[in-house]
Amino acid sequence: MYTKKEVTFIDDILTKEENLALLNKLCYHQWYLTKCKDYGALIGPLFSGRSGGFSVETLKDGKPFDSPLNKEAYKITKKVCDTLEMKKYKIIRFLWNMYFPRNHTDYHQDEYTEDYLSILYNPHTTDGGTFVNNIFHVDKMGQAKVYKSMVEHRGNPPSKDAIRFNLNILIKI
Repeated sequence: MYTKKEVTFIDDILTKEENLALLNKLCYHQWYLTKCKDYGALIGPLFSGRSGGFSVETLKDGKPFDSPLNKEAYKITKKVCDTLEMKKYKIIRFLWNMYFPRNHTDYHQDEYTEDYLSILYNPHTTDGGTFVNNIFHVDKMGQAKVYKSMVEHRGNPPSKDAIRFNLNILIKI
């Protein structure tokens, strides 16, 4: 079982060509406004340009939706779990995120017990990234960041780059 408390980095999950093809798919996929913690306050932040960005779930509660993004999500999950020598795991969620400069995110936990891992995958390099335990980890094309899902984290939108995509995979171990 995966017991590390810190972030583990795994590079070169997908090739540059695979990541560029994935980015193309992401550009043409349907997206939804990300739900904020206080959903009633969405309209104000949205019109001030500080919304939570966009997201789309392509697998929820272990059940996949029909999406061309799932092929890569399954491949990324398998490569990460193989690298970590994890034989038994259950995929709970594939959540894709799209951020623009000025988007705003809050610290949160993906789950609340030791039984879950979060895998954050970056299909491109940006000046955005992820804060895990208040430590900033910049986006790097083809890299996965793996950490316990009960750890507080938040996405950080780009400031100079025009857009930031990532995939948050939730697995039960």
